[in-house]
Amino acid sequence: MSPLYIQLFLTASALALYIVIRRWYRSSTSGLKSVPRAAGGHWLWGHEKDAWETPDAGFYIKNFDKCGQAFAMRGGLFSDDILAINDPAALSHMFTKHPYNYPKSVSIRPLVERIMGRSLLWAEGDEHKRQRAALAPVFTHSMVKQMEFNVRDTSERFVDMLKEHISDDEPTNKGTGGDAVEINVVDWTSRATLQIIGSIGLGHDFRLGETDDAKAITQSLHEIATTNMTPAGFIAPLVLRTFPFITNLPIKAIQAQGTIKLVTQRLGKEIVEENRRANCGEIKGKDLLSTLLRLEDARGEQLDRMLDHVSIYHPRL
Repeated sequence: MSPLYIQLFLTASALALYIVIRRWYRSSTSGLKSVPRAAGGHWLWGHEKDAWETPDAGFYIKNFDKCGQAFAMRGGLFSDDILAINDPAALSHMFTKHPYNYPKSVSIRPLVERIMGRSLLWAEGDEHKRQRAALAPVFTHSMVKQMEFNVRDTSERFVDMLKEHISDDEPTNKGTGGDAVEINVVDWTSRATLQIIGSIGLGHDFRLGETDDAKAITQSLHEIATTNMTPAGFIAPLVLRTFPFITNLPIKAIQAQGTIKLVTQRLGKEIVEENRRANCGEIKGKDLLSTLLRLEDARGEQLDRMLDHVSIYHPRL
């Protein structure tokens, strides 16, 4: 046997031994032994493949009906068992009363940072407390009321644009049912949402998805959502969870996820500089970015960090 085959064999054996020992150790020390468990499960994918393949959360509904408000499921690629919960009291305990006792996965945070920067969704511990306190003045009752105008204006423009699209007589817009018109509801609602976020977050008009920046953000979101529905989209998170160092590798699919953050940061910097030139160096405006910059100016907060906050507010992220 050649040295190359011997090396490959030893590497594969060491990897397999590592996975087996890791799985055995974590199973023996798991705190989920007394929790009801979902039946079955694939030897490699655990229960995660069943959950991914079952539409409308059918896997979870079935097991909650059988096991109660909490059950344990096997993780894929020999990872730790997963606790599924639908008990309101337990969820409140985790997300409201003691959120800092339940940190994010080490494999998820690098991806969140790549897509949305070191924003509130990325932060942990004292950093999360500081960012949350910085954002609190932006979402007071009076500030939220001021946002109502942006939402109403966008809604009215959205309705007018959708009516114009539906009334279009081009054959490409016609469905098969006579005068019916087919529309992509997700695409249209995403346009409206991005417009609201641009107005409230940046004080910028994306023209309901018609600008180049809006198209770049929407295309990136579409690619992420499409990939998540493919087998590769199912396997990738499991691999990243098992081998977290992969998130630091220069892989095109991983690096491309930063498009949203890059577009938001570039656009935000242009808007801020234009705002400062027009107002003799002062930051004026009632949008989220302007408010954050005024609040944090005395503390020397970097503009990139402020723009990270803006990028987290699109619901499809």
